[in-house]
Amino acid sequence: MADDLKMETAGGRGESGRGETGSLLRGLALVEVLQGAQRPLTATELAEAVGQSVSTVHRLLQTLVQSEYAYRDSSKRYLASPKTYMPLNLYHPLNTLRRDAREHLRTLRDQFRQTSSIILFLGVQRLVVEMAVENESLSPYHATQLKSPLHGAASGKVLLASLSAKARADLLGPGPYPAVAPNTITDPKAMEAEMKKVQAQGYATAVDENYLGLTAVAAPIHAAPNHVIGCFDVAGLSKTFSPEDVEAAGTVVRMTAELFSMGSSAVKAVAAFANPATAEILPGD
Repeated sequence: MADDLKMETAGGRGESGRGETGSLLRGLALVEVLQGAQRPLTATELAEAVGQSVSTVHRLLQTLVQSEYAYRDSSKRYLASPKTYMPLNLYHPLNTLRRDAREHLRTLRDQFRQTSSIILFLGVQRLVVEMAVENESLSPYHATQLKSPLHGAASGKVLLASLSAKARADLLGPGPYPAVAPNTITDPKAMEAEMKKVQAQGYATAVDENYLGLTAVAAPIHAAPNHVIGCFDVAGLSKTFSPEDVEAAGTVVRMTAELFSMGSSAVKAVAAFANPATAEILPGD
């Protein structure tokens, strides 16, 4: 059982943390395990999962229960609370953005028979806010935070294209960039040429650049002309995308993102905390 639950978390590395910071990390590790658990867990199981003593875990669980991040049932087992599963209120801008995007995502999925997503940029982090999954296509995302290299992903290219050339260089480093798939762009000059192409056509593509056999097309969502907060993304198996399909998807995804940028009331609300740095990027930079 312990082997099934063990995970690499911020606090799941033994008793090395000290003071308030150590307690916070250990508490967050417990929250992560509870979120991913398929059933209520005992304090002993939780202790084994995060690599902490039972006494430490019991103390932290008391705090989590008191603050309503965990719940203890009648059999003295613990599970995540509603607050932990859904911490945002229903009218938080992210939830409004999700609701506003659903019909657009379903339309993209049905038109191209591929999985569509809306992805938010939080600084240089990417958050999958909502998906419309095509059953006969590949579902490209399993976690809400995307950690694939920016230079290899369509959504990453959209983010990079929203930055200045200097900001991109500082973020990506001197190169060559890591090759994670056969077509990954590794040369800085080639990447700058790709950025100009993305800016000119209004969408980014990644064909066997992030994963072998995966193609994705993404277009930016704007809160203002020079403020990109995220993107719409269509992705699926490369064998189901002809070059003509990629171009057609790029055009439609771009138009969808433009329409959504103008029509969603949540876009400007989300812009207050989503990728504010791009608001200072000059046109054509």
